[in-house]
Amino acid sequence: MILLKKLLTIIFIFVVGVCVLLLQFCYDRTYQPYTFYRVYLDSEVVGVLETHEELDEYISKQGELIRKQIIEYEEDLSIIEGLDEVIENKFKNLANRSSYLKDREAYKKLAMHVDSEGNFEEAVEEEVRNIISEFSNQPAIVDEKIVGYEAWRNEIEASIAKEKDIIVQYAAEHEDNLSDTEKYYLDEYIKRKLSRVSYIKQVYMRNYVDLYGIYLSTNDIYAPVGVTIEKIRTYDKTLSTAEEVYQKIVAVRPCTIEGYQFRIKSEVKDVISKYAPIGGLLLEDYNDIVVTNNDKIIYVTEEDVFKEAVIQLERVFVGSENFDLYDAGLQKEITDVGTKIDSVYVDEDITVKKVNISVGEKIYDEKNDLADYLLYGNNKNIKTVYAKSTDTIFSIAEKNGITLEEFFLSNPSFTSVNNFLYENQPIVIAQTDPQISIVVESYVVEDKVIDYQVVEKYDSKLYEGYKEVTQKGSNGLERISQNVKSVNGTVVFINPVSNKTIKKATDKIIVYGTKSVPKVGSTGSWYWPTKSGYTITSYYGYRIHPISGKRQLHSGIDISGTGYGSPVYASNNGTIHTIKSDKYNYGKHIIIDHHNGYYSLYAHMSAFAKGMSQGATVQRGQVIGYVGKTGAATGPHLHFEIRTCNSFNCITNPLPYLKKK
Repeated sequence: MILLKKLLTIIFIFVVGVCVLLLQFCYDRTYQPYTFYRVYLDSEVVGVLETHEELDEYISKQGELIRKQIIEYEEDLSIIEGLDEVIENKFKNLANRSSYLKDREAYKKLAMHVDSEGNFEEAVEEEVRNIISEFSNQPAIVDEKIVGYEAWRNEIEASIAKEKDIIVQYAAEHEDNLSDTEKYYLDEYIKRKLSRVSYIKQVYMRNYVDLYGIYLSTNDIYAPVGVTIEKIRTYDKTLSTAEEVYQKIVAVRPCTIEGYQFRIKSEVKDVISKYAPIGGLLLEDYNDIVVTNNDKIIYVTEEDVFKEAVIQLERVFVGSENFDLYDAGLQKEITDVGTKIDSVYVDEDITVKKVNISVGEKIYDEKNDLADYLLYGNNKNIKTVYAKSTDTIFSIAEKNGITLEEFFLSNPSFTSVNNFLYENQPIVIAQTDPQISIVVESYVVEDKVIDYQVVEKYDSKLYEGYKEVTQKGSNGLERISQNVKSVNGTVVFINPVSNKTIKKATDKIIVYGTKSVPKVGSTGSWYWPTKSGYTITSYYGYRIHPISGKRQLHSGIDISGTGYGSPVYASNNGTIHTIKSDKYNYGKHIIIDHHNGYYSLYAHMSAFAKGMSQGATVQRGQVIGYVGKTGAATGPHLHFEIRTCNSFNCITNPLPYLKKK
């Protein structure tokens, strides 16, 4: 009896223990959640993975597969194109070649309608019908699904393969006529069975290489921007595969690679007005100013790609030889005349940071490609024109809408606006659109001719119409030292340092008989409007405006280098038609009516001379104001215009009028 009780007690304890264990197991199964990782693209759930590293590992493997595929496609395309070139050059008289070329031409036209997957775009029935009719003996029948075209495509594709096989076989039988390189193309084409690659497949391969080629410049690829992974605890055991998550993500957004983002900070002021541009900006509505943020973003695979591209751009604007001497610290000191570069730098504030870049962005991995963009923007357009014997550098630049600086940049053999052009001389035309500002600050010492002035004297004792040259004019010479600042090849500021006269100029004196000061200006000669030692920093014609950055017609000439506050002279007799000061264009300026069909304009002055007022009579060579930088000016200079009427539409190049008669 006692043994029975003990046995029952043991059995009871065992059963209770088993029940406890079962309950514990069930409790753990019921109440202990699983640890998984939920993947989001932006705020949308795209799947749940078992581990945090699963997606990254899968994307990395996909990157390796893509790189391998790109390399294979590039090699195959190179061989196909190489063999095509052999066929073009070696078998021009082969009978079957004409059929092959005809069919291949059809494929080239049809390839325009192939998407990146090798499929044909919708709604191209009419275009396809026209191409088939052009290259087929019978009219094409094309239904809404382009079934008729698909059948024709297959037929022609077989025809191309057959014709090409004939040519390849012929080439193989005549290997003695082929170079080692041509034999390589032929052998590889046959060995790799590339005859099976249709033209449509070739188009797809090219598109694939163009789309993913940037992967060759990186060690790994990563998830797109916006992908986040969140650790979760859940009772739901439903999981996604890494492939499923990857496919959902790349269907919306491409993957990323490691690289660098360069941000070029810039603030551009745009003037809004209904009026026409005058002198580079606008005449009216000066208060309507809008400041816009035009930051540029540039992506590169390596920091050095950007840095070397900038150096390449600096070499363009400075000149390779001068830049090399400056960069190496080997510039010679100026002992007589010459130029010494003080500094070369980028004017904009540029920041850089390491980022993951979407492969859908434009990413630069070659410095030459980036340098091209920094110089020409997105619209690189270089062409060659041929000069006529009557052309000048001014006329070529104006006819083609380029600045003088762009002319000299593209045609370095020219050194001066006075260089002559011969009939049919090739001239390179390239409009630049610099994305950054390359600033060059230099110290310049040069000898400049002091142009003699024509002094007109009036003798009230002599009759009108009497004219006598009482003294012949002769030019002088002076040595000018200046600090010069240029931006992208255009001089924007000159600060005179010293001026030493080597030979004085002698005025040409003409005596006119008259009994009063005439209000009518001479049409035969015009007085230079500044003192000597000047530099013409911007000629009449198209230029990139140094403030707005826009390509515009410059309506006169800019005369710099005589110094802030130096005198401005009336270029001819007349009366003051306009004396005005504005903030955003000409600044303090005067317009003189010469009563002979001409008007002259003097802009950006620092102050007007005493006695200047509307209607006042001024004499040729009389001081009417002083050089300044009011209005739209980057530094002290005189903007000078001659017009054939009192309107901006009547502007003309003033330089021919200022030449000595």
